Amino acid sequence: MEQLREAEKGSYAPILVLTTQSDRNIRFNALAAEARDFVEKPFDITEVVPRISNMLEIRLLDNQVRDQNQILEKKVTARTRAYSQSLSP
Repeated sequence: MEQLREAEKGSYAPILVLTTQSDRNIRFNALAAEARDFVEKPFDITEVVPRISNMLEIRLLDNQVRDQNQILEKKVTARTRAYSQSLSP
């Protein structure tokens, strides 16, 4: 998870931990390490599929927000530059 978080720095990394371990400390440690969800085996596929779908939807929305922020930052920079130039003698 550490390598995934590093690779996805600054964005939502949809990490789902799937394990046979039922120890609460393992669950706590996984979630503290920024896993987005945790499922124990045996699992019900009708429960896991919507969880994965939700994480992927959040990832898509996160990417869209980051893209829009970049667009807005460029617009602000351009307008600030244009305004500064209009004030110059």
